[in-house]
Amino acid sequence: MTYNFNTTKLAKLKNEPEQNYESFIDKTHLETGFLAQDVAKLAKKIGYDFNGIHVPEDETKDSYGISYSLFVVPLVKALQEQQEEISDLKKKIEQLEALIKKKL
Repeated sequence: MTYNFNTTKLAKLKNEPEQNYESFIDKTHLETGFLAQDVAKLAKKIGYDFNGIHVPEDETKDSYGISYSLFVVPLVKALQEQQEEISDLKKKIEQLEALIKKKL
């Protein structure tokens, strides 16, 4: 998802001292990433306890967040599993092709 991130609103939401956001008065910048709320829902749905999501106790005082560095290990594992499945499928295709050639 691509969205405009407003640093002033976040600082005010977290009740940070004004000097932390005075230079950012309604300053926004374009961000691209996952929506932490969506990732949290999906992880819960599949029963995955993912520690890379910060879920605020009180959404009126804090925001959701994602630690992208913690995505690396699950993604690498998923790619390894996918590659294994692809290799297995290639072998099956080769076996089926050989069987077809024998019958012709």
